[in-house]
Amino acid sequence: MTVYDTNRVYTLYLSHTWNDRGTGGELLRMLQSVDSFRFRPASLDRQTSEAADDRILYEAIRGKIRYADVILILCGVYAEYNRWVNKELILAKNELNKPVIGVQPFPAEKPPFIVKQHADRIVQLHPLDIIKAVMELGQG
Repeated sequence: MTVYDTNRVYTLYLSHTWNDRGTGGELLRMLQSVDSFRFRPASLDRQTSEAADDRILYEAIRGKIRYADVILILCGVYAEYNRWVNKELILAKNELNKPVIGVQPFPAEKPPFIVKQHADRIVQLHPLDIIKAVMELGQG
């Protein structure tokens, strides 16, 4: 049985990939169902995420990732969101040295190469798997 540090509040940057078909809300509900895990979600608002200017988008993502303990990226929808995902991964790994957790919604599906290449860990879409990875990787 895993014991959680109930005093710690983790800041989780939710990649723009979580905007796909309400999966972000599903993720938040799953994580909130674990009483002893406390977190604060961080993600771009819709208006900022739709910014036409790539530099504005890049700076907005940087501002959110800077304060995150870990980045959660949904595997399997990369092609639809590559404009954001590339920026998120570059910022997380190359500039801000933040851990990236790829979350695999379907076990049989392979994660996109770019996510597999940059993720510190890939886990299944299950709250305890995600929380364990967050706690192990978000210690920085």
